[in-house]
Amino acid sequence: MLYPDTYAGAWAGYPDPMDFRAHQVIDIYADANAYVTGSSWVSVPRPAARGNTGDTWWTNGQENAYERAVASHGRSQGQWDIWQAVFGPQGKDGYPAPIWDKRTGTVDHTVAAYWKKHFDLSSIVAADWTRLGPKIAGRLHVYVGTEDTYFLNNGVAYFEQRTNALTAPAPDFQFIYGVSQPHGWTPVTDQQLLTTMADFIARHAPQGTDVSGWRGREQPPQLMLTRGRQVVDEGVDAILPSADASLASAAKRSPAAA
Repeated sequence: MLYPDTYAGAWAGYPDPMDFRAHQVIDIYADANAYVTGSSWVSVPRPAARGNTGDTWWTNGQENAYERAVASHGRSQGQWDIWQAVFGPQGKDGYPAPIWDKRTGTVDHTVAAYWKKHFDLSSIVAADWTRLGPKIAGRLHVYVGTEDTYFLNNGVAYFEQRTNALTAPAPDFQFIYGVSQPHGWTPVTDQQLLTTMADFIARHAPQGTDVSGWRGREQPPQLMLTRGRQVVDEGVDAILPSADASLASAAKRSPAAA
């Protein structure tokens, strides 16, 4: 999207935030604090990682406290520090300007505005669609689990929602969601993905190009050739811990189950 004349297409699996209204679970434009939710009753810690059964593995405050302990000025090489180094401006001290106070979690909305202008892909595409549309329509493919460990499905959903409203041309993007699947989920094997890419490149090669040696004899899965939104549900056995099988057997033997 930022270099449409360089890259012919993209296959993005469980991508880091495509829309900063969902920087994991933080809306950097509207939220006052990255570590806790705003409430008149009680402050609730924001999760940073979860299991696909719903358990919080660690909170955003805990992960940022770890990075703060490792190094000052955003130099921890942790995920949050890396993001602000890539997306944000240079601060007055020469280091990356923090998107929030590392100690308190208070969001700096001035820095957030810079992020929006330069790296919020959802905003960039919507604002510049007249130029970008003819270059990238039909060339973006995204897949993610609906229970992504780091909540990256939220940013994908926001991006899909915003781009669905674009016209002339229609975006014709592909979004594949794996029901209850965590971070790292893919709808196809690595070999099938490479076959899909090779097929796409061959079909979009300059007219008259000999592409006979560009791809093998395998065909891409139909799933990867279908545009728009697709939902893949692999069933309960694909998401629940195997220990549940013994619990289910015990329930069948109990009088209550009978």
